[in-house]
Amino acid sequence: MWLCRCGCSKDKPFCDSSHEAAGFSGERRVCGSQDAFKDYPGRVLTVHDNRRICAHVGYCTAGAPGTFRKDERLWISAEGDPPVVVKQTISRCPSGALAYSENGQRHEERERPAGVSICRHGLYEVVGGPGLQGQVESPPVCTEHCTLCRCGESANKPHCDGSHREAGFRDEKN
Repeated sequence: MWLCRCGCSKDKPFCDSSHEAAGFSGERRVCGSQDAFKDYPGRVLTVHDNRRICAHVGYCTAGAPGTFRKDERLWISAEGDPPVVVKQTISRCPSGALAYSENGQRHEERERPAGVSICRHGLYEVVGGPGLQGQVESPPVCTEHCTLCRCGESANKPHCDGSHREAGFRDEKN
């Protein structure tokens, strides 16, 4: 099957070739040098982050607000919440932008059956480690899961960057 990436299909989530009339480009509009891989070390945990592929779902700021501080210049503090809370919160990150190491040991990703979930008025959530083919310049911190754009507006295609909210993307079927 072919899934719509332009956001214009009349048969969402499936592609109906509307991208041709819409002039859709799957090209990334930000350069790879703008990837924002950064480590935030703490006594027990080191939080690994790539802001460029964040889908801005908000699980991190809601789940561990002392660690993931959206209004702070240094937005991650590995010491802001108990380690168990930070680890649980990172495990909910759908985009693969967040990962952690504990006592210097990188946390291995969980194994799940491969699949794609369609989020209403939002993104595709990919789990289970299927590899992306084609030009993917901004790899997730985790390779077991990621979020993909389905509104056509992300500047970091094929990854979702949360643009569907600003674009008012709607999919009444899902």
